[in-house]
Amino acid sequence: MNLTRLMHPKQPIQFVRRFPIAAVIGAALVSFSVICLFTAGVNWGIDFLGGTEMQVQFTKPVNSQEIREILESIGLDKNQVQRYGTSDSNEMLIRVQRLSSVNQQELAQLQQRLNQSFAASLDDGKTITVQQPTHAADRLLIAIPDSKQLQEQTIQQRQSTLDEQQKVVIKMLQQDSNINLRFASAQNAVEQEDRLSQAQVIYNVQIEGISNRIHQALSNKFGEVTVRRVEFVDNQVSKQLRTDGLLAVVYALLAILVYIAVRFDMLFAPGAIIGLLHDAMGVFLIFTIGDMEFNLPCVAALLTIVGYSINNTIVVYDRIREAVPANERRYMPYDQLVQQINRALTDTLSRTINTSLTTLFASVALWVWAGGSIAVFALALSLGIVLGGFSTTFIAPAVYLKLHQWSLKRIETAAASQPKDESDQQHHLTREDKLRGVV
Repeated sequence: MNLTRLMHPKQPIQFVRRFPIAAVIGAALVSFSVICLFTAGVNWGIDFLGGTEMQVQFTKPVNSQEIREILESIGLDKNQVQRYGTSDSNEMLIRVQRLSSVNQQELAQLQQRLNQSFAASLDDGKTITVQQPTHAADRLLIAIPDSKQLQEQTIQQRQSTLDEQQKVVIKMLQQDSNINLRFASAQNAVEQEDRLSQAQVIYNVQIEGISNRIHQALSNKFGEVTVRRVEFVDNQVSKQLRTDGLLAVVYALLAILVYIAVRFDMLFAPGAIIGLLHDAMGVFLIFTIGDMEFNLPCVAALLTIVGYSINNTIVVYDRIREAVPANERRYMPYDQLVQQINRALTDTLSRTINTSLTTLFASVALWVWAGGSIAVFALALSLGIVLGGFSTTFIAPAVYLKLHQWSLKRIETAAASQPKDESDQQHHLTREDKLRGVV
């Protein structure tokens, strides 16, 4: 069969006969996607995990494994390195799941050493604390409690004592090669800690940023390295982005469900939603088995696929609705509805093929020739177009047909349970008229 005849067949194609096979394929695809989701997990991107992302350019080709070894040598074990752009651009995309150049263990070590150094000047029960502000990955706050002796000093004596204390802190930070902190400034301000008026001195320590630390390590190994872009996402923001991305997909599906239920019929809506879930889970499969990074552009790809797929489904539903009058749709016999669905799918087949192929050509071109997150977006969109054509043709109409069959059986059961002593006029009514009289 040539393409022209396939797109414009003389007789309706028997799509309904393929519904059982299509249902098995769709169920297997969704099941496999769910299994991979729980076993392999998702390679969440920097948007959903939090951390630092850097786009760097080298003067010569560099192996990604060498970059990973350098990152591990400076304590950044959780990292991702991949080529960015064309092969001759010598650009790499580096992601590390840390915002700060120090971790909690290093902070604890620093706090322990400070307490040991100032043990003689601290009152009993008081200790120095080292904290990192939640939204300031490049700063530390060192709180040194005031001793009774310090509180009894005059303003001039206190200032002199704090200056000496600051010099000790600076010297310790500069000599601590493991933590590698840079002391920027100190606030010799007395702040009230609680109702007991226990004063403390807060030192604001500027630490070497994670991007600077990576840049320095790469430059020492490979020579001149240009940092093209740096992005930071903290843990709270990443969790919020993950929640918002999920809610965006859920709200889109709910809005589509309500629209189709109002615009067409309640029996049409479940098929459309199941078809969209099939498309989304099928696209999600490439991120699990392919270990591809899932980030915010991928959420945009899912929403684009949902919109594209539902557009095709509405076209098919519209053709079914046009073929079956509203007052006949609910009571139409199953065999007649099968013929109408085959005719509707056949009439819209040319439109489905044309729109899918033209969009697919553009998305595949982006996938092949684009790089970075654009390529991932295009790959997800390409697969979604294929799955959307499948669900529009087989999944959504099949669910509608099954729900119609179930509804028709309920009406027939209700009609059969009516009293048999009906009038002679009712005995002459057609089967469809009797069914209508039930509701």
